[in-house]
Formats: sequence, structure tokens, C-alpha cells
Amino acid sequence: MPQRVGRGWVRQKPPPAPVNVRISKATSTELEFAWDAPPGCVKGDSLQGYEIHYQVKGTMAKRRLVDAFTNKYVIRGLNPGTPVSGISIKARNDTGWGLPSLPAITGQSASA
Repeated sequence: MPQRVGRGWVRQKPPPAPVNVRISKATSTELEFAWDAPPGCVKGDSLQGYEIHYQVKGTMAKRRLVDAFTNKYVIRGLNPGTPVSGISIKARNDTGWGLPSLPAITGQSASA
């Protein structure tokens, strides 16, 4: 939300990238990753949601949207040992989408 400063208005900037993106759990059929909110962002106030990007080996890249109160995502239906690459997260506020978390991380489902 724009903030009044002196006689004018200052436009809010897009949020910084989410931090601490990590693989939090891997089973033979699922891969769960988690992240922390961008520094200085408040869930449901200045922060409106996240855009998740990833690619399961042998498939097209995926994009998923989740709300600001979500801080993890589970990819289901994987085969044992399936690699997942390009995992990155963007945050959104009233101004728009921020930059993606970098570097993108890679993980894989557990071997059988």
C-alpha cells in the first residue's frame, strides 16, 4: 500500500525474494519444499501470496500460486528417485511480483 511521505506519496516496491528455500521432506512419491517470508513482509498485510516454479524431470515446467499464509508445497505422484529442478519462489504484494529466490534449488524423491 502506498505510504504518505511529506506532501507526496511513495509507491510501495515489489517484495524482496523469499529466503531459506529448502527441501523439507522427501519420500519415494513426494517432495516437499519450504521457505520463509521475504524480510520485512507481513503475511496477509503487505504480502499477498507466492508463485512457485519447478520442473519434474521429463515434464514441462510448472507454476503454482499459493496464499500468503502458506510456506511449504508438496509435489505428489513422483516415481522413486525422480529429480525436480528449478525450484524457486516469488512473493507478491499490492505492487506486484518480486524477484525469484535464487539460486533455484534442486531435489529428488527418495529412492525405493
